[in-house]
Amino acid sequence: MNIINNKFVRAYFGKRLRDISSYGYCTSKKETYYGMKVHVITDLQGNPLDYVLIKA
Repeated sequence: MNIINNKFVRAYFGKRLRDISSYGYCTSKKETYYGMKVHVITDLQGNPLDYVLIKA
């Protein structure tokens, strides 16, 4: 799942979470964004057990 901090046009001005954010591309929306990705591990009922934020 993508977490978008800023759209590509405003990415230069983004100051939030700059140390763990980077440029990425969302193929379903066909757009470039500045943000991060989250990977979530859930149990069989869908409850989140753990998550990791990584650069896009």
